[in-house]
Amino acid sequence: MTILFALLSWPGFAIAEENSDPHQWLEEVESQESLDWVRTRNTQSVEAIASSTEFKELEERLLAIYNSNERIPYVRKRGQYFYNLWRDAEHPRGLWRRSSLESYQSDSPEWDIVLDLDKLSEEENENWVWHGANCLPPEEEICLVSLSRGGADADVKREFNTKSKSFVENGFFLPEAKSDISWLDVDHVLVGTDFGENSLTDSGYPRITKIWKRGTDLSEAVLLKEGRQDDISVGAYHDHSEDRTIVYQGLTFYSNRLFLQGKKGLIQLEKQDSANMSLWKDSVLIELRENWIVDGEEYIAGSLLAAPLKAWLKGKKKITPLFVPTERTSLSTYTVTKDYVILTVLEDVKSKLLVLRPEKRTWVPHELTGIPEFGQLSIRAVDDEESNEYFLTVRDFIEPDALYFGSIDSGAPTKIKALPAFFDASNLAVSQHFAESKDGTKVPYFQIAAKDIPTDGSNPTLLYGYGGFEVSLLPYYSGSTGVGWLEKGGVYVIGNIRGGGEYGPRWHQAALKENRHRAYEDFVAIGDDLVRRGITSPSKLGIQGGSNGGLL
Repeated sequence: MTILFALLSWPGFAIAEENSDPHQWLEEVESQESLDWVRTRNTQSVEAIASSTEFKELEERLLAIYNSNERIPYVRKRGQYFYNLWRDAEHPRGLWRRSSLESYQSDSPEWDIVLDLDKLSEEENENWVWHGANCLPPEEEICLVSLSRGGADADVKREFNTKSKSFVENGFFLPEAKSDISWLDVDHVLVGTDFGENSLTDSGYPRITKIWKRGTDLSEAVLLKEGRQDDISVGAYHDHSEDRTIVYQGLTFYSNRLFLQGKKGLIQLEKQDSANMSLWKDSVLIELRENWIVDGEEYIAGSLLAAPLKAWLKGKKKITPLFVPTERTSLSTYTVTKDYVILTVLEDVKSKLLVLRPEKRTWVPHELTGIPEFGQLSIRAVDDEESNEYFLTVRDFIEPDALYFGSIDSGAPTKIKALPAFFDASNLAVSQHFAESKDGTKVPYFQIAAKDIPTDGSNPTLLYGYGGFEVSLLPYYSGSTGVGWLEKGGVYVIGNIRGGGEYGPRWHQAALKENRHRAYEDFVAIGDDLVRRGITSPSKLGIQGGSNGGLL
């Protein structure tokens, strides 16, 4: 959700005294008087704007973009097939479908429909919304499908057979709840759900996770882990490649604990509660959100560490830093293939990929060739247990999204899918700039504008920012922004303000709680810089801010 408003004065706003505000009654937002006032002005606005020829032409182009089937059908490998959920005007709830890799890479893939959500909703008189599927490796023919009524957080879990394309009679089933369920083996699942009184956390998620055997009542499921009432949630999953069960206890939004099931029960894996840990083969991978001193050695927040799992369980921390952030770099994310760990690194909010392979007692860098130099890079394994193949998505502000397929072991990837251009970007250029915030911090921002933009302050400019939840605003292609704003001569600016994750945990934590004002000050600094550079003027500058981030 976003909020759009124009600046009446920059950098500050004139705030009327409480007793002198003639419109204070509008603060009663649900009163009939306030609603009538809004409806009247909405009607006036629609009549003034929507009746013009220019508006109708713009509306037609935007609707064509929003309703276009020109989308990249991203897939996930399950067994021998590649699955995709496809929605369009004829199938608003979606088709769960699959294809072979060879067919998927062609210009016109042949899709086999596994489940028609619209047909199912009609047959069952439900408004089903797809929440995903968890399938049992390696064949991944039986799945636990999650279906939500109308898009609610809570959903129903139902066992489904992709070979017969039908729900399994008397299979695993959970009624509507905020549940967590995954496969242990063909006859057992790991389940967290509403087991009854006191089984949910204060947040409404499972507080207890159990092992449930096929053919038995849910009440007979065996306890695996019980969390606290004030936890966020407790859950479990089974790593089928290494045959081990991992239990997750979410303490808060940004803290958690991890347990490994052993012969004598659960073993807590030592780490900071604020750190994120995962297991890969015989290694632990730890992403730090705050500094950590281990055996006299300090590892800084934002680092990614690796260590042998067996030694870790014995209390011996043989740590190897895989990534250490600098003032200009941060770890965006990491993923794994069969033999490699791939790091997506941001250097001044620009994506780079680093590939590492464990060999004996060290980690060896591996060159990934043929990767585009610009844009947002998003990489994921095709099958992290069977191969080193990957899908790579490249996004840019003025170049349509493109999907590549490749293997780390075999040279440059091949472009297999791409969006068409929705707007004319031939005269546009993307540039990056840095504004100095009130406390001296350099704040980056991207500017998308005409190549020959005048610097006389005459350009209408939209400045967008978020600044929350460690979300990084990276380059992305927006057909509607291009058609509705850039083609008409507008300037679009993306501010990478503090509170986001562009420079790792420190960038997020710098604008929390009593320091929240820094996100606003960063915004003001970018606006000032745009005015100083002659890009725009206070009367032509508007702000588009993310409300969920708490900026506005």
